[in-house]
Amino acid sequence: MKKNSIASNAVYLFFGNVLVRFLSAASTILVARHLGTEDYGILSISLAFASVAGYFTDMGLTNTLIREGTKENASIPVLMSSFFKVRIIFSILTIIISLVIVNILYDDQYIVYIHYLVLIPSIIGSALQLMGAAYYQLIEKMHFTALIRTIASLTTAAALILGMVFRWPLTFIAPIYGLASVIAGLISFGIVIKHVNIFKGWDKGILEDIWSFTLTGLTILLLPQIGPIIIEKSSTLKEAGLFSAAYRIPSLAYQIPSVVAAAFYPVLFRMGNNKEFESHLNLNIKEMKVMSFLGVAMAIPFLFYSEWWIDFLFGEKWGRAALPLSILSLQIILQSFNYPMADALTTTGKQKYRMIIQTSTLIVGAILYYVFSSHLGSTGGALAALTSEVIMFVAFMIFHHNGIKLMTQGSGKVVLSFAIIAGIYFLLGNHIHPLVSSILLDLIFVILMPLIDKELRSEIDKRILSKIRSKKQKEVME
Repeated sequence: MKKNSIASNAVYLFFGNVLVRFLSAASTILVARHLGTEDYGILSISLAFASVAGYFTDMGLTNTLIREGTKENASIPVLMSSFFKVRIIFSILTIIISLVIVNILYDDQYIVYIHYLVLIPSIIGSALQLMGAAYYQLIEKMHFTALIRTIASLTTAAALILGMVFRWPLTFIAPIYGLASVIAGLISFGIVIKHVNIFKGWDKGILEDIWSFTLTGLTILLLPQIGPIIIEKSSTLKEAGLFSAAYRIPSLAYQIPSVVAAAFYPVLFRMGNNKEFESHLNLNIKEMKVMSFLGVAMAIPFLFYSEWWIDFLFGEKWGRAALPLSILSLQIILQSFNYPMADALTTTGKQKYRMIIQTSTLIVGAILYYVFSSHLGSTGGALAALTSEVIMFVAFMIFHHNGIKLMTQGSGKVVLSFAIIAGIYFLLGNHIHPLVSSILLDLIFVILMPLIDKELRSEIDKRILSKIRSKKQKEVME
């Protein structure tokens, strides 16, 4: 099967995943307005638990699948069969352990009931969805990955929108959401088994060094999810709801750079496996440039105009979420720096360093969430999230052999462009309507980048302008 180029895969992932997630986030915001702060706080905690539990159906399997599958003479059907068998076992254990944990943590039977309704079907749906997404990421045919994620986002968004339209209570919205996840998972499973036999063979390589990927993946998942869970314990359910509302926007915005980065992942792994370290570094620099550019572009509107966006999306009663949103917007930028550096460690056989950095940050981050939110509520939670990201950034710079080169060549001109945009905002931003200014600042940033970056100009010329010129020449000749 012919592989797509990195650019093609990035485009597929962008349109298939990111744009539909905007619909999903919009539906969640509408449900928040319908449910109010307390019920939305319960739902957001249930979704956070579901995300964490869903990860335990994978526990690093996707990473070992891509690592083993990008080696020479790898048998994809045998690897997928091994992947499927282990995932089933993980899923069953995850459901059992999740139900036990919920009963230990909560005495309120209403909250326990909502968690059950969301958790069980979401775990099943997530296991099936991720199986399809992982397979097509491995073979670099990410239009199928995009299709699977699109279906998943559309079904869950539709469930939430129906809840708002028909004014359903949370006890009805929760199971409908879970059922939508299962339906999307079954569709994903059906797409995969049409292309590869996943029922025969075993490759023990799928479990080799999986523990380091498990811990790393768990930290990636827990760092954003522990916020509402800890804030609800250290502060109030209302503060947890405010933090979740603020976090919803940047977590969605970050989907753009992080999803596009998935297009680089199997290629970086292949170069790392083949010891092509110079090519690996050059591709990693491109990944940094793309991710930092998109990260800044996503952060600009919400960093500078958080009050207007919170009021527009949630309503006046959610106004206290504005400051946390501004703080969390800075986190988007830092994440877009950290992700490529972390990928560089993983794909060059230095996964243990990434594991140590992210595990340490998770422990420190949990403490910061508790301490900061107990004094400052949702704003403290946002500061804890940002501080955790700063800690990771410093650690990655220390452990990455080419960290300074990667940052300067990959994101130096992005940072310069962002500084110019910040200057324009402080001079003119308060004199223009927030929506208009948000769009204008992003447009100026997008225009500035190719003006400052010579390599980006040549890439645009090669991939876009040259094709336009070629098309015009053909039209003239005809």
